[in-house]
Amino acid sequence: MIKRNLLVLILVLFITTGVFAQRAMGGGILFANDFGGGIENTITLSSMGLYDIIYQSFETPVSGGGAFFFFDTKYFEFSLALYSGSSKLIQTASYLGESFSAEIGEFIFSSSNFGFFGKYPFEISEKFTVFPAIGIDVINTQTILQLQFLRIDDEEVTVSGDLNTTWFKLGGGFDYSFSKKVFLRFSAFYGIRLYHQFDKELWKLYDYEGEYVKALYENTTININSKTDIRIGHGFTLKVAVGSRL
Repeated sequence: MIKRNLLVLILVLFITTGVFAQRAMGGGILFANDFGGGIENTITLSSMGLYDIIYQSFETPVSGGGAFFFFDTKYFEFSLALYSGSSKLIQTASYLGESFSAEIGEFIFSSSNFGFFGKYPFEISEKFTVFPAIGIDVINTQTILQLQFLRIDDEEVTVSGDLNTTWFKLGGGFDYSFSKKVFLRFSAFYGIRLYHQFDKELWKLYDYEGEYVKALYENTTININSKTDIRIGHGFTLKVAVGSRL
């Protein structure tokens, strides 16, 4: 419901900007990735001046590409993209001086992305215009898998592979005009995203494990501290399109 209301607001804002000249529309291809994401879990064990740290992290990088359609005015752009890609689950762990990293899972997904960006064009020449831009992308994932994990207490739990999220992006691009109507558009963005459900459920799983270990050593001389954090997801998006001024 929140995302639906957000999209309605974006459309209203976009329609109200129709007073600006230089409307255009077009389409093209995009490539995007998402670094990081996932969680970090650190458990510290100490007793009589001795201590050890158990560290493990799970990254959820995403990469893929697709096609997109855009409609814009001089200062605003609205886009709709159909995107497919893969998300991996990469585990890194260290204990007693030993460490390892391994890919323990991968799944394919598809999504529809709704974007709204504000931009400010600078005309360099009659054919060449550059613009900085800032905006949001709302990601709606169609493929949501259920992943099985064996918890530390030997109970099997299900984690949702829900990657729905909202991105906040900053970047820019340029338009190169072939004629008064037809132009080539290239744009590049760097962004950070809100936590998606996959991040949150990984956090819940490993925060539970930290508390479980603390409870095991509660009546011993070993002190246990556990901390679980969600990693920030961030990444790049590249777009190439051909447009036509209306």
